[in-house]
Amino acid sequence: MVTLQSTNIPLSVADGEAALLKVAPARVIDFSAALTIARNSLRVSLRYPANFIIWGVMPILWLLPFVFTGIAFSGGITSAQFGGQTGYANFIPYLALGWVVFSYVDSAIWGVGNTLRWYQFAGVLEPMFLIPAPRLSILLGAAMAELVTTSMSTIILFGLSVLIFNLQFALTAVLPILLLLFLMIVAFTGFAFAFSGLILVFKDPSVLTQFVHVVIYTLTPVNYSVSVLPSWVQPLSLILPSTFAIIGIREAALAAAGIALLWGDVMILLLLVVIFWITGILVFRLAEWHTRKKGKMGAF
Repeated sequence: MVTLQSTNIPLSVADGEAALLKVAPARVIDFSAALTIARNSLRVSLRYPANFIIWGVMPILWLLPFVFTGIAFSGGITSAQFGGQTGYANFIPYLALGWVVFSYVDSAIWGVGNTLRWYQFAGVLEPMFLIPAPRLSILLGAAMAELVTTSMSTIILFGLSVLIFNLQFALTAVLPILLLLFLMIVAFTGFAFAFSGLILVFKDPSVLTQFVHVVIYTLTPVNYSVSVLPSWVQPLSLILPSTFAIIGIREAALAAAGIALLWGDVMILLLLVVIFWITGILVFRLAEWHTRKKGKMGAF
């Protein structure tokens, strides 16, 4: 028998899933619980030195093949054809900024979206769902931890790009970039809520994660502009927060666009934050209800 001190409800293993909704407070998110989960996740990540290879070395290795391909086709670091399509003849800072921003999308899909499945593999999913805190606090805590590790990775990638390619960016772009990046991260956190719910239902995350990652990566202008996509595909790109964040950040960093010129991107991202969070919370709760109803919370 297990007794939850906050509720004094005795629970047996058989009663566990039936009590999942009873132990959680009515509020949507407990930020204190989220911070605790984030700290624990970071402790685990920092215990393994090999993770620093992933954070520090892999991002630049992912970027370099695209840089080398561009140089092979153009014979240099600039291309008139590329400039005509994107507005930036030098494709290296264009690519570097795209990869820096998209790394946060990756963390939402792979890190936050798969959190519950990893807890299941560790055998602690059901105990985690019995803590007296809203379920979304678990995912928000994972998002906070991923934000720290991803930021470490992107700082290294950005620094290496500046050193290796002698990139120069407008200092006035710092605040607009941080604002656009923050709004995109918040929006994709809502997306991660929905994605985690789907993984609760479908269990095996490998196919679903790969599919969603490839679709979003293809639709997002990481390495090319939206204009090169087929006309019927372009509207799909324009519903993604990553599209507006990358476009706005490039305008701020490479064209010194101020916040006044980027206000349209900011407003769209704010709208997408609301839409993604409402959708994410609803999908997650529906998926949790479905999984509990089927009695498959801990099933593989």
